[in-house]
Amino acid sequence: MRYKISLAVALAFVAVAFCLECLRPNEGLPRSRKMEDGSVLTVEAVSVGTNLRYHEATPKAWPLAIGQRLPYALAAGLGWRFNTQGWMNMTMPNGMTAMGIFTAHEGPGSVASGPMRVVVLDREGNSFGWHEGGGSDSGTDQTHLHYHQLQSWLVPAFPRRDKTVVVRFLRKQGDGKADVPVMQFRIANPQPGPYPTWTPEPWPATNNAGDLAVTLTDFTTGLSKSQPARAALENEEVVTRLALDLQENGRTNCPWQVKSVEVSDATGNRWNSYLRDAKNKTYPSGLTSTMTLPGNLWPGESAWKLRIELSPTSNIPPDELATLTGIALPPEGSNSPLSLATNLGGFSFRLQKIETKKPSGNTKRPALTVSISYEIKGMPEDCHLSVVKVCDEQGRKVQINGSKELSPRGDSFDLAVPTNAVSLNCTLGVRKSRFAQFIAKPRTL
Repeated sequence: MRYKISLAVALAFVAVAFCLECLRPNEGLPRSRKMEDGSVLTVEAVSVGTNLRYHEATPKAWPLAIGQRLPYALAAGLGWRFNTQGWMNMTMPNGMTAMGIFTAHEGPGSVASGPMRVVVLDREGNSFGWHEGGGSDSGTDQTHLHYHQLQSWLVPAFPRRDKTVVVRFLRKQGDGKADVPVMQFRIANPQPGPYPTWTPEPWPATNNAGDLAVTLTDFTTGLSKSQPARAALENEEVVTRLALDLQENGRTNCPWQVKSVEVSDATGNRWNSYLRDAKNKTYPSGLTSTMTLPGNLWPGESAWKLRIELSPTSNIPPDELATLTGIALPPEGSNSPLSLATNLGGFSFRLQKIETKKPSGNTKRPALTVSISYEIKGMPEDCHLSVVKVCDEQGRKVQINGSKELSPRGDSFDLAVPTNAVSLNCTLGVRKSRFAQFIAKPRTL
């Protein structure tokens, strides 16, 4: 009898909530789709900017209490099943803008099944096409029988000339296969223009970075990620192929390599593309560097700007090295502030803190894990600072864990230090990049 009364009260609350829900204006979002496994994927928000944030609304205690007594589908649809309070935050570097898509995925079990990706398309069906989910925040309801996952999707480039764009979610099927669309909807273009039109330069083309000649010899888009010798299928992951010849005057070899590629267009899309499958082939007067960039450069743009960053591969010259000595090691499980600094390269570098981490349990290790925090101020874009060498007071070489290159925003680096070491000497070095730029239109197969 008591259960029937509780259920009746719960249903009464549901009826009132449903009426209030119907009175709310339709803002176009969220958009939901029931998946084959019974889960529900909902797009909660879409935004464009440099700093992209989303905070889930947290339900009050009484709807959550009622939601535990209602059928799962009804309670989840009302937002009364999960104690949601997730935060998502994505920040683009160097003032770049991007589209952020925030989704909620709910269903039976403890985790979401199967990876997905999202693409944004123009009116001709062309997309950039490689955006996989970024950060996520997951949890279960009080019964631990259903999960809730908040996820962010960063889209660094999208067609901006049309009045609307299409957002499509796909279930990944593996390399060489077309992914399966699971949801699609249209939204107003948040940045519709108008925009100028760039005139492409014919290629092959050569531009100089000092005495280094850089020639663009291949620029092909719309290729299959798994088999880049062929065109990609519809809904298959796509890459763009790039080939560059490098020659330095007066040298029989070329001590340079492609470090990064920034891609941009006339509508404001701009992003740093990471390099895949990079290969260098040397010849008597230089080398040819080939690589693929993730994504498709859609044909609606007449030209794309490629800003090529080139980094030296030769040893760092002595005048670009600096050594900080006598860095005292604190006892295990403790840390100490640091104030050692240098102006190497014309910018400020300072060590902030050193920490000797305590091993878990009674395990004895041949080396201590030491973390050193640092700060960098005013480092020019063409400079890259690295930890070249670390040794202890006895001259023993200390292993540097992870990347030796330091972040211009400051961070920390980890070391494996001999257990009986007392202090450290740290040598830093600066490498200066060069840049070459092309405005070109890619070909398609």
